[in-house]
Amino acid sequence: MSLVEQNEDGIFMLDTDGYFLESNEATTTIIGYTPLELIGKNIVHFLPRNEISNLSQYLLSAIEIENVKFETKVYHKNGDELSIELKFVPIYINDNVIGVYGIAKDISKEKLILEKLKKTNNQLESFIKYNSDAIIIMNLEKKIEIVNQAFTNIFDYTDEE
Repeated sequence: MSLVEQNEDGIFMLDTDGYFLESNEATTTIIGYTPLELIGKNIVHFLPRNEISNLSQYLLSAIEIENVKFETKVYHKNGDELSIELKFVPIYINDNVIGVYGIAKDISKEKLILEKLKKTNNQLESFIKYNSDAIIIMNLEKKIEIVNQAFTNIFDYTDEE
């Protein structure tokens, strides 16, 4: 078994126009299409319209310059929109670029977790900032990290103190 077959990341080959030539099973796991369903289809077929021009630029950069790594959205076969991290690596034969390898990682869960974390952080900051009770947060070394406005008003301290 090869590295491509065993890899948990989707690995595929595109020609210089963006048409699928090959893909591994991990690609199928990520977007739901089998290698046979992908071969001969252009990669833009699987993207939301607002992602097409960016992807086309990244593909051109990989063909003309070097490896490129970026985040984009794709549609799964079931219609779900996924966030993926994608890397294009040029394929050379006799000093000519004949296409690119694509390496895709589904980062949808990570993006969702990050979004929830940001929301929770914003809620916590809002709770501290607008609370009428004095709030002080100290680190393990008993150094003051955060005080709210109520604390500074009640104890007649400034934020800097």
